[in-house]
Amino acid sequence: NKQGLLVILDEDDFANFSYSEIRKKLYHVDDICKEKTGHGLDALIVDHIGLMKFTDNSNSNNKSEYSIINDYTSFFRRLTLSFRKYDDGTCSQLATILLAQSNRKGFDEATKKKGNYSLTAIAEANEIERSSYRVMTIWTNDELKFAKECMVCILKNRGGQTVQDAFSVTFDGERYIFGDTESNTQGSTLMDFMKSNDSSGVDFDNLFNDDDF
Repeated sequence: NKQGLLVILDEDDFANFSYSEIRKKLYHVDDICKEKTGHGLDALIVDHIGLMKFTDNSNSNNKSEYSIINDYTSFFRRLTLSFRKYDDGTCSQLATILLAQSNRKGFDEATKKKGNYSLTAIAEANEIERSSYRVMTIWTNDELKFAKECMVCILKNRGGQTVQDAFSVTFDGERYIFGDTESNTQGSTLMDFMKSNDSSGVDFDNLFNDDDF
């Protein structure tokens, strides 16, 4: 019953997006969360990983855009597994969500198949697929947006089954709603589906306390 805290950092909050700078900024956010809520940072959302190729990062000198995104993805994977060690000897982890764009070919094929993506649609970096615990895709069009729905696939799932045939999920972009809502009376929700098809023991009702990447 504690109130949560959302902290948004944009590109103006960073000098060059070096790994050390990102970690330092997140440690500062972690301190803020502890001060305001009594609990540290639970989750990190990167929107979106492909934009990292434009950063002025000394770690990225003389590297291709492909290599830069792969390196950042690996960095966030390590950050997820071992976020911070505190003075009392305890360690924390993060639930990390990396948003990524599909390539044009993958999007066109998904459009023909009403939302059925494949892993080859991930744009620019194969490390995204390799590092991820779970890969989910979201597709919608004007008709679905009007119905406040989108189509979802689960293309990779280390803790349960994958779902190659897209299924409908509540989606309201104007209200920033995806998945479960109290007013959703249309039967099974995304959380219900994933809990019934997952063997990892993940608590999907508290997804942002999960250690998965």
